[in-house]
Amino acid sequence: MTATLQAQKRIVGEPKAHLLLQERKIPAVIYGGEAAPESLTLAEREFTHLYRTAGESTLIDVSIEGSAPVKALIHDVAYNPLSGAVDHVDLYRVTMTKKINAEIPLVFVGEAPGIKELGGILVKNLSKIKVTCLPADLIASLEVDCTSLHTFNDFVYVRDLHVPSAITVLEQPGEIVVTLTPPREEEVAPVAVEEKDKVAEVEVVGKKEKKEGEEGEEGDAAPSEKKGEKKSGEAGSGSAGEKKKKK
Repeated sequence: MTATLQAQKRIVGEPKAHLLLQERKIPAVIYGGEAAPESLTLAEREFTHLYRTAGESTLIDVSIEGSAPVKALIHDVAYNPLSGAVDHVDLYRVTMTKKINAEIPLVFVGEAPGIKELGGILVKNLSKIKVTCLPADLIASLEVDCTSLHTFNDFVYVRDLHVPSAITVLEQPGEIVVTLTPPREEEVAPVAVEEKDKVAEVEVVGKKEKKEGEEGEEGDAAPSEKKGEKKSGEAGSGSAGEKKKKK
């Protein structure tokens, strides 16, 4: 059963978009198909619940002010960067007899043996794939089986996906969907080695300065002793002279 989204017509600028958000209503627009674009208002709670279950790859019925529902896709959802609340919604009206381009989310199932056996890390290269098909053939999601990933040389490619025949995949067949990578090795911080070298360098410099200081003290002592000896000699000669005079 297709989910139905109730909507009200909205005259652009009346009321302002931020006032609608305060009233827990979301400004929206619906376009595509043969009809002209229309500005709408959606109930925040109803839309959030529907979007959580339908996503962007499930057909929904949009009923505008109680009129006959039209088939549409949730094409784009804009969020407020600060509050995370939905700011605006784009709805794309579809014609059931015409093919459309869409993106189908990928759901990864099964445990890769390489995770437990080798400590590998699962790397998802794609989270959705681009496809083209009739609106009625669109599916909500596509499963990716990870149980074939035994080693780091194993891959799941786009060509390995089990896609219904009514859907044409627009991605390259050789595009990698998921693989395993080796566990990250803990890097030894070079800071400890650098600090050790710095300490050794400081010790060597300290010893060198100490040695130079000791040599300097010894060098200063020699002249002092010589001066002292000279003064002593002078004093001695003076005494001898005095004794001679007395005699």
